[in-house]
Amino acid sequence: MAKTTVVVVDDSALVRSILTEIINRQPDMQCIGAASDPLAAREMIRNLNPDVITLDVEMPKMDGLDFLQRLMRLRPMPVVMVSTLTERGAEVTLKALELGAVDFVAKPKIGVADGIRALAQDITDKIRIASKAHIRRLVDGDPSFNPKEFINGAKLAYEMIVVAFADGDRKTLKNLLSREVYEGFDAAISERESKGEVVRSSFVGIEKADIVGAEVKDSEANVTLRIVSQLISATYDKAGALVEGDADTVAEVNDLWTFARDTRSRDPNWKLIATESEG
Repeated sequence: MAKTTVVVVDDSALVRSILTEIINRQPDMQCIGAASDPLAAREMIRNLNPDVITLDVEMPKMDGLDFLQRLMRLRPMPVVMVSTLTERGAEVTLKALELGAVDFVAKPKIGVADGIRALAQDITDKIRIASKAHIRRLVDGDPSFNPKEFINGAKLAYEMIVVAFADGDRKTLKNLLSREVYEGFDAAISERESKGEVVRSSFVGIEKADIVGAEVKDSEANVTLRIVSQLISATYDKAGALVEGDADTVAEVNDLWTFARDTRSRDPNWKLIATESEG
């Protein structure tokens, strides 16, 4: 099986060396280049055509986020951010994910060498996930695809679908779901209605949405997102007794949702074609 090829982009020679070492220790991946700044990375990416890049934020000649934005516009590809600035919830992290980065790893601010080595498993796991995104293949098949715009649209669709399902709003669902997925949702709503059950829910928000898979089959573009959201939901029977959930607790929901559209069609809208819960 072909190895996942990686280019490391970081202004620290020490970090480049350690990341290269970590990646090359994996049987399924290989670091084929290491660049000290985005301009060098641009040439390296053009010449080596890697599957994934790891990208720092603070670098000379061009900021990592500026480079990410240009990369996603001109040559979309899976990117894992590796920086002291990319901590969970940080503004830089949210911006990177919004621009199209698949995931992030927060570098330690002190004890860098030992800290990065301790994160080896996390780093390589995220590179593996990123390698499955195949954004470039999708763009080749559908030049109009923009990762940032897609993720923003998918997040809106996710909220609309979750709320519509809780409310039993079949009309909204029918416009957003494929026939097969709609039939499943409709059956679940019908079963709920037959029992006289009522769902009371509040959609809190989406913490994270990452592209983890993308491909074009014939003329159909498919994109899979891993979505982490927060939801308050409680189901009551016709007597008003709680059946499922908790009206006072915010629950974290982890989903894998796949959206599709026909690239030959003038209709720019995507429909949900598959759902999977990750717990």
